[in-house]
This record gives sequence, C-alpha cells and structure tokens, in this order.
Amino acid sequence: MQVKRYEVTGINEAMEKIKRDLGPDAIILSSRRIKGNGREKIEVIAAIDKTENRALGQGMDVSSGAPDVVKDNASLLPETDAAQLERMESELKILRQNFARLFDHLGIEAHSTDYGPLASVYEEMLMRGLSKECALKLLNTLKENLPRGLHADERTIWKSLQHLMAQSITPFFTPAVKGREVRAFVGPTGEGKTTTLAKLAARALYGENKRIGIITMDTYRIGAVAQLEIYTDIMNVPLETVTDKKELRRAMKRFADKDAILIDTPGRSRKDTEHLVKMRELLTGEFPVNTTLVLSATASSDTMTRAADRFDITGYDRIIFTKLDDASGCGTIYNVVDHVKKPVSHIADGQRVPQDIEEMDPRKLARLIVEERMPVH
Repeated sequence: MQVKRYEVTGINEAMEKIKRDLGPDAIILSSRRIKGNGREKIEVIAAIDKTENRALGQGMDVSSGAPDVVKDNASLLPETDAAQLERMESELKILRQNFARLFDHLGIEAHSTDYGPLASVYEEMLMRGLSKECALKLLNTLKENLPRGLHADERTIWKSLQHLMAQSITPFFTPAVKGREVRAFVGPTGEGKTTTLAKLAARALYGENKRIGIITMDTYRIGAVAQLEIYTDIMNVPLETVTDKKELRRAMKRFADKDAILIDTPGRSRKDTEHLVKMRELLTGEFPVNTTLVLSATASSDTMTRAADRFDITGYDRIIFTKLDDASGCGTIYNVVDHVKKPVSHIADGQRVPQDIEEMDPRKLARLIVEERMPVH
C-alpha cells in the first residue's frame, strides 16, 4: 500500500494532488485542520493499494489479509463475488415474487364474480410496485369495508384505496425543538444524502432564517468533502470535517450559536453492521442527535426494506426517499413504510438545490402512490 500525506490550503488542491500522485482509485484515510506558517491548513492522508485492486479484479478472496482501511472503504472497491451473489439472490427473489403475483392474479380472476372491479385494481397495484402482501391486504380491507364498492367504478375504488393507504401510513409530525436541532443523515452509499442535506440546509437558511452549521464525517469518498464545500461556500455556511468523537465534540462547541446542525455521514453497505454500531456510538452522548434515513426510490422494494431494517440500529426517526424522478414507480415506497412503520418526512425528485424536495404527510404520500395509476375518465 502506498500512503502519502499532504498539507494543502483547500480540499480542491488536495483532490488534484491525490489524483495526480495516486490516481482516481485513491482512498482518503483522514483529513483534519492544522496550523502551518501562521495560517490554517488541511492535512490529508491518502492511500492506494494496487495489489488489493488486482486481487479483487481476479476474483480472489483477500478479505482475511486486507488492511483495515481497505475493509473500511469496501464501497470504493470493485464489486466482490459476495456483492454479485447478493444481487443474484435479489433478482431471483423478484422473479419468484412475479410468479407469485401471476398465480394470485389468476386466482382472483377465477373468482371474478366475487371480486368484480377489484381484480383489475389489484393488477394495477402490482404493476405500480406494491408487494403482493400489501396489495392483498389493501384489497381484502376494501372488500370487507366497502361491499358496495364492488359494483362501483374504478375511480371510486382508487379514491377509497388512497384513503385507506393514508390511514395506514405512519404520520409525520414536525417536532417542536427547544434550542438547537442536531440531525444526522444516514443510509447506503449513493442514496443522495449529501444533496438532500444541502437542500434542507438551504431551506432552513433562506426560508426559516436559521443559523446553520454543517458537519461531515464522510472522509472516505473522494470528492465528498469538496461537494459539501461547494454548497457551504454558496450559502456562506460554516463546514467542519470530523473523524472521531473528540473532533465531533469540538465542532459542536464551535457551532454553539447555531439554530440547527446537519451532519453528513459516510455511505456504507447495509451489511456493514460493525460500521453502523460505531456510527451509532459516535452520534450518542452528551448532545442529542436525531437521525434521518435516506433511501433511493430507484432501488427495489426488497433492497430498500433490508436497508431500512439494517439501519434501524442507528435509531432513525424518519425517512427521506430520493431520486423519485428516476424511479419506475412509487408503490415500492409503500412497501417499505408499511413494513418499518416509520414516517416519511420528504420526497426528493431532482438535483436542484433547494427546489427538488417536498415535505410529505400520509395523505400526500398516498396520493403520490395512487394517482399515477388512477383512471382519468
């Protein structure tokens, strides 16, 4: 492993030197602010392990001999056989679910005189992304509670379904916060945590006139700090980079005058339980931290549900779904929130800061899920 230390005046300078010296696959091991020649600088430690990359590229199992830093930054390395196997298992599960849905639909068609228009509504629900369990539960509730709805038109049935969904979704209440609010954003890699944090920071700053401080723990992904620096420079908001609890405590003291502190955390595989436990320990202590789980709506229902279960160890109290503009449908969102029984605070549907994010409540979320499939006639 080749390790190099840099003293730079800004993260952009560090990025240029690291890419020039070590290449685009380099990993940032740590970064911290230091004093140098009377002015503040940033110390950045970066590394590249070409041996590990070659081994992984040949499909070898190097996990037992890999340095800790390589294991800690697994999300930056090429996809492993384990990840490929996990993806194949997920695809097989989706295939089994599709067959099950077909058999369920055939069974409903066989009893079409009993189900009436609900049979076609059920098919639409499955196409919209709802799981067969959620769809059947909603279908049977409609059948039991709305006997006359069996003879109603589909639009009336969809309206009833929307109302039923809204009742089943855990409501989100904006808590009355005394003093400053500290909120961390957690989730798997690539879900849009940093952009989501920037959107909410801008809204709090310009819409609510709050004094904002931002902290990042994401020193693993190259460019993560630089991305936040761009946002904070535009908003003229202070940014602190921390790597441990001691530095986090110092940053919290520096932000003692702020109304809200937003914390960006490094993305990790939902299977990295050890990292999640460490993150939970880091975010608990003398200062209360509320946690938001960020999930991409482009992922499968199964993938999102497993991530929501795994990240429960962080104690998140709400969910934000991102990338809705790239998602094939919204029904998978209902599967997740019905499973975890946690509220959805926002939906994000683009990259524009701060425009492309909207606050949610159960009625709005149910309408979002239903209306795209609701007949217009």
